[in-house]
Amino acid sequence: MSGRLAEKDMRIYQKPKYHEQRWKNLVEPLIDKDGKDRTFLDLGCNAGFYMLKAEGLGYKTIGVEGETRGFRGTIEQAPEHLNIIRGDINYYRPHAAYLTAMLCVHYHQTPEQIEALFHNLSYTTCNLLVMGRHEVKPKWGIKTRPDKKYLMEKLGGGWKLLGERSWKKFYTVLVRNPRFQEVSVDDLYEKTREYVSKTPKLNRKLYTFVPAFEDFVRRAIEDINFNPEGCDFMKYLKTRRFRYKLGRCWVYKVMIEEIRKSGIQTPLTTVNGRIFDGYHRMIILRELGIKRVMVRAKVKP
Repeated sequence: MSGRLAEKDMRIYQKPKYHEQRWKNLVEPLIDKDGKDRTFLDLGCNAGFYMLKAEGLGYKTIGVEGETRGFRGTIEQAPEHLNIIRGDINYYRPHAAYLTAMLCVHYHQTPEQIEALFHNLSYTTCNLLVMGRHEVKPKWGIKTRPDKKYLMEKLGGGWKLLGERSWKKFYTVLVRNPRFQEVSVDDLYEKTREYVSKTPKLNRKLYTFVPAFEDFVRRAIEDINFNPEGCDFMKYLKTRRFRYKLGRCWVYKVMIEEIRKSGIQTPLTTVNGRIFDGYHRMIILRELGIKRVMVRAKVKP
């Protein structure tokens, strides 16, 4: 990269007043101001300006940014504490998020890439916020039409429009995923416990696995490097004849740290209000003091 191009890139991402206006006019009016226990995923985050704004509202933030021509160096300009993944959003498996933002990036994708990304997001995100321009110059190398009508066609049916904003050349659209809902972790825990207590094949877990794993999680939260040998959870693993017992413990330790930092990576699944997939993660969330979680909710007769 030439020195002139690098200097130009530095000027692009040192316009805080410009980004502040876009935040106040296009993003902030649409999103929930209470970000506690919620995750904000920014696809194409550049230097992390909107991640910092979401942090100010209490969100756990994750960003994804590639290194394409004309945008090199943006990750290096971001604050060190931000959790930014270097990679192409078209090949990134989306992290579970309460709110996913795609700000002026979707019209640089091919129609096939947009459809594939929206399909993946339908299984991982609760709310999707997309920002774009009403019109763009052909010489910018735009691959698809950026207008709102085209965007909603690619999203497909089922997504519910929650709000939209327009400011100068830009627009934002906020849509809700019907597959997901937000629930109380404590309520989910109690409903699952009630169901397990009434199921003979699962009832024994209330007196063996659950207290042992809860004790293990508490000790790992206090000291991630504690030795699990001799703890009740290790004894439980031995009675179940699991292989690689210490390896399992370290897997759960890593899971605890990841959830503490960025929230859950894969959404929990519930059936009729009780946990169906994600029992360990539910216990970890509860022990970490997280009060609400996004789940894929299913109803069965």
